[in-house]
Amino acid sequence: MNKTKLNKLIKQLLVSTLAVVFVFAPLHFDALVVTTIHAEFDEDGYENIYEDTTWFKGEHVIEKGVFIDEGATLTIEEGAKIVFKKTSDTNPFFDVGNGRVLAIGSKDEKITFTYADEASKNYSIYIGGAGTIDSKTSFFRFVDFIG
Repeated sequence: MNKTKLNKLIKQLLVSTLAVVFVFAPLHFDALVVTTIHAEFDEDGYENIYEDTTWFKGEHVIEKGVFIDEGATLTIEEGAKIVFKKTSDTNPFFDVGNGRVLAIGSKDEKITFTYADEASKNYSIYIGGAGTIDSKTSFFRFVDFIG
């Protein structure tokens, strides 16, 4: 067998092997989390979300307060746990303001709003100026509120 045919055979075997590996053992990137935070903290430590932002599955701690600015959407993925933890004289809060929230969990992986300890139990969630949810802008599905 000449060298050219051998190289061609090796390439074919390599491509075939790679195809089989990718078909029967797909790669998983579960540990790879790419997050772009479109928020900033003011001088008092309050978080202002000013562009569309996603909170992924896992724990998100609110120590003071979160404001969602007008035009911004906070998407909260299933399995996310929002934990309020009081670290100052102010009770922690979550204020949707004129922004919107898409908190859509599932039966198997609900989204949970809860508190870290007894001191943090008096957290607040503000939705809209009149305390009502505008069904055209914000959605809360399969969400547990504890506290």
